[in-house]
Amino acid sequence: MEYFEQTSPNEYRFLDYYQYRRKQDDFTCSFRREADSLQRYLNSLVESRYGGPAEVPRRGILQCLRRGDQPALW
Repeated sequence: MEYFEQTSPNEYRFLDYYQYRRKQDDFTCSFRREADSLQRYLNSLVESRYGGPAEVPRRGILQCLRRGDQPALW
């Protein structure tokens, strides 16, 4: 997702992400669908950075990515 490529991990914010998504042509106008898509993307981002499967709460993923910590992979 372009938002995460254009934004530094220290600046990730859910509100900024949703405002960014709202401007995209494929925005669904469904918070649930957008949140599910975000969760899948964040899990894949963690997997690509840390090499393992991830199922971490959304807040936990953003906190870890901001700090550069390896999240607890579940």
